[in-house]
Amino acid sequence: MTPRDAHSSASGAPDEALPERSAELLDIVPCALMEVTIDAEGRRAISYFSTQASDMYGFDRANVLGRDPVFLSAAAPGQISRWRASFNESGRWHQTDKHMTRDGRVIDVDLNGLAWRDETGRMAGYLIAI
Repeated sequence: MTPRDAHSSASGAPDEALPERSAELLDIVPCALMEVTIDAEGRRAISYFSTQASDMYGFDRANVLGRDPVFLSAAAPGQISRWRASFNESGRWHQTDKHMTRDGRVIDVDLNGLAWRDETGRMAGYLIAI
């Protein structure tokens, strides 16, 4: 079972974004959460950004939804590619990283991610607790 199984439509396909009620419930979790979806071409897009994530990074949800989460990372592009490849292979992820806030500060973050896959086995997205 994946995190998305609880958010499937009647057809069994995952909804494109967390249902509104689930998003409201996630906003009371005492850590920052970010959901990222990955399309068939491999493009990543933030589809959920919790209130705690907004507070931590200084961005309103409207400013991050639809963007590739790479804009938050202070890591070199090659390092990000290696992390993404490892995450794609294992479906789980834990690392300490440096991220950028809206005002340009660099912050240390502890990332814990869990991916879900589509019916073909392709990684279709992930949820990260920060």
